[in-house]
This record gives sequence, structure tokens and C-alpha cells, in this order.
Amino acid sequence: MAKAATKIDKIAAQAAKPKIVRLKGKYSEIDLKATGKLPSWEDQDKLTAEQFRKRWHAARYFYYYHHDVKELRPFIIDVYGASWTKAQLKSFNKLKDWQVSPTLAAICKVVMDGANWEIETKAWADNKVIEILETGSKIADEVEKSEEPKKVINIQDRLKDIKNDIVGDIEAMEDELIRTGKLPSTNILTWLRGKNVPQQIISDIERFYAEKLAFYREAREGKDEQLKEGFAHYKKKDWDNWIKWLENVVSDLSDYKRVKIAARKVPMRKPPAPEKVVRKLKFLREFAELGLTSVRATEIVGANQLWIYNVKTRKLGVYNASTIDQQLSVKGSTVIGWDPKTSVAKTLRKPVEQLKQFADSGKVQLRTFLDKIKATEIKLNGRTNDQVILLKAIK
Repeated sequence: MAKAATKIDKIAAQAAKPKIVRLKGKYSEIDLKATGKLPSWEDQDKLTAEQFRKRWHAARYFYYYHHDVKELRPFIIDVYGASWTKAQLKSFNKLKDWQVSPTLAAICKVVMDGANWEIETKAWADNKVIEILETGSKIADEVEKSEEPKKVINIQDRLKDIKNDIVGDIEAMEDELIRTGKLPSTNILTWLRGKNVPQQIISDIERFYAEKLAFYREAREGKDEQLKEGFAHYKKKDWDNWIKWLENVVSDLSDYKRVKIAARKVPMRKPPAPEKVVRKLKFLREFAELGLTSVRATEIVGANQLWIYNVKTRKLGVYNASTIDQQLSVKGSTVIGWDPKTSVAKTLRKPVEQLKQFADSGKVQLRTFLDKIKATEIKLNGRTNDQVILLKAIK
């Protein structure tokens, strides 16, 4: 009896210990370059609320990035399974991997590592568990009614699958950045257009990468000791490449969403007359000192390029239509539809000579006219005033 009691005590003692489960596999330096090292929780009671939140985010993202749902879903049972009925456990096991939230699975693994719950994260996870158990229960009922149930995927599930595929493809592009240390050559905007990605899922993807960008910016600042240690191997070039890549992804997703929203506007309204569009535009009609006369403001509407000259600052500038809008227009007293990257201005040191050369230049020569001017390049802002001459509008 004494031996039996001792055996029972050992079993009870083992059950009382926290269950720390390790995933198989090692993380290479290349893998860790994208996420940093896995955060630890020994000192979590000493963290401030903000430090605790950041560490939670880093740990959850670590598992979300390095492991798929198939590996992580058992941890949902480890955290919640003790309170489930046999029917609920059966319902959960009926779910396909794509029906289980990867975020929930990653959260449960973080809890199994010894992290205390975040209040908001706990509330979200509890609701998500209820949701997936309800889904599993419906599947279990359908299986009982039919030996060969037909898998019906509704539009929401189909969009979710497409979203996961798109994120997976973008993550694959990031592998190129990790391997080579150079920015991926793929243009995300062109790539999205080629795949004709549904506009309904772009906001979720954009939100995901905006959050990822914010995380990398926080990590680069080095204010959080845990993140600073995890990304200690990052050099300035690594940070610049990652931030630039994520900024490009977020920007292109935003541009693509705008294009898709514009494209779905079926009702075609008659465009307002150019005279009405430019009626509030301010500009200088004539500057006798240099013999300059502005072109008609209506020529801006629909143009691909607009050249301007500020007689007060001696700045010669050009507005180039963006690849999205493809033509210039006017809204109030502002030129719109221009590309902020290529629309620039430079100060003329010899306005008389340089403006004469400009007037004698054709369309081809104007492509490199500003490049040949040795002066500091500044960005334009779209605004005009009574000191600005409209030199030329090209369509």
C-alpha cells in the first residue's frame, strides 16, 4: 500500500508541473533573421505593460511565422481541452487545418511556454474557440447525416483561402530578401493586378503588413530590451531593406485597393467641363520681364505632363502623371493625379538662357532637361499661386 501511495504521489507531482512543450526542429540564422529569437518569460512579472505587450506580440509572431497550423493546433487542446466535453473534442478534431485559426494556435503555444494571459488576447481567444467549436459541431452533424458528405465552401471561406495564398506568396518573396540581402525584384502592384486579387481581402492583408511594419520599426528603435537582443544581429542595411520592403508592400496594397474600388464604380457620370474644373486655379498669366505667357489652364486636364516656372523663386518644375491615374487634372487650386516620386523642381541659375533652351526643346529633349540642370532637386506639392507660369502641358 505504501508503494502504491508513493507512485500516486509521483504522478500527482508530475501533473502539477507546468507543461512546457517543445516543437521539433531548429531555427537557422536565416530563419531568425525575419523574427528574432523566441522571447522568454522568466522575468515577465518585472515588465511594464508596454514591454509585456510587445513581448507577447513578438512571441506570437515568432510561432505564426515559423510554424503552420498543423504543428500548432495541438496546443489549443492543451490550453482549452480540459474544459471540453467529448463531443466538443470530437468537433475540434473534425476541423480541417484551414478551418483552425493560426493566430489562436500561436497564442496557445505562447501560453504553454509560460506566458501570462493578456486580458484582450484572452477574451479574443475565448471567443475564437467558441466559434471554431461551433464550426466543428456543424461538420460533425453533417458527417453523421451522410457517410460521404459534400464539402461546400462558401464565398467567405473561398476568400479566406485566396488571402492565405496571397500572404504565402508575399512571404515567399521575403525569402529572397533573407537569402540575398537585396530587395525582391517583384513589383507587388503589378503582381496583384496580374492575379486580379479580389478587393474584399486587400484591407485585411494591408492591415497585417502595416502591423508587421510597425513591429519592425519598434524593433529598430531598440527601446525594448527583448527585441533589441532578438535582433542584435541586424545591421543598418538589414533594417533599411526590411523597412523599405514592407513600406513598398503596404503602399502597393493601398494603391491596388484604390484602383479596385475605382474600377467597380459602374455608374458613369459625364465629366465636368475643363473650364469648370480649373476655374479656381491660381497662376500668373504673363511675365513680361522674361517674355513668358501661360498656356490655357484647361490644357492641364487630361495631360500627361505639366511644366511650370515660379518667377519669384526661379524654380522650374514638372508634374508627371502617376501610373495609377495616368493623367493630370485640377481640384480647386491644386494639380492632382501626379507621381510624387518623379514630379520635381530645380532652381535656374540663368533663367533667360535656360528658359530659351526649354522653349526650343521638343518632347524628347524635355525628358532629360531637368537632369542636366546642376541644382538641388526638390519635391513639388501640387499647389500653384499667382507667381507660377504654366509653361507647357503635354498630352
